Formats: sequence, C-alpha cells, structure tokens
Amino acid sequence: MADGILWGAMALVVVTLVMRMFRGGKPASGERVSLREIHPYHCVSIESPASACAAARRLEGQRFLASEAPSLPLPGCSSLNCTCVYTHFDDRRHQVRRDRWSSKAQQSPSAEVERRSSGGRRRTDRLYDPAN
Repeated sequence: MADGILWGAMALVVVTLVMRMFRGGKPASGERVSLREIHPYHCVSIESPASACAAARRLEGQRFLASEAPSLPLPGCSSLNCTCVYTHFDDRRHQVRRDRWSSKAQQSPSAEVERRSSGGRRRTDRLYDPAN
C-alpha cells in the first residue's frame, strides 16, 4: 500500500513538471513581459516642444531601437527643465516599402507577374497587405 502511494506521488510530481515545461501561450496575468518579447523592433522617437533645445530639434522625426535610443535629457541639452519625452512604436519603419500601386509598376504594361508570396516576414506586415 505504501508503495502505491509513493508511486502515485512520484507520478503526480512528474506530470506537474512536464506540464510546467510545456506550458505555452500567454504568460499568467501577474507576470511581466518585456516589449522586446512582443515586438523585437520596438522603437522610440523623441517628442519635444516647440521651445526645445537644438539637440532635440536635430533628432526630430528619427526613430531609434529602444535599446539604442539616447537617454533624456539629451547630451548637450541647454534647457534647465527638459520636457522631451519618448514616443513608442512597434516598428522603426514609417510606412510600407512595397507599394503595389506605385507609378513605376503602372508604367510598364509588360511587367512580369509579381512573384513574391507575401509583403514581408514580420507579423506586423500582414496588417498592411491589401491582398489579405
């Protein structure tokens, strides 16, 4: 009888360990997930007011990978109270680069058939694909 209980307890431990190893999907609600795991190309740009310093104006509109972004206040900032902030994006690209309706594609009536199967490999590229 004691052997049966021991074997049952060991089986329960093994099943629990296997379930934890192969548990996939979303993390539990209490677990924090970094943005890098969700969006590997997460980036930021620096948003500054109209009265911003020259250092902030030079970087206006540029996107940086989050890990490579300059820290705020920027080196060389002349403001005593810097009000610049980061604006977050999922991707560094500003727009879709493969424009199916570009004037170049429309100029050549004898152009070859489009052989690319998809717009891109990133998960976010599927959002911009008009074919889907």
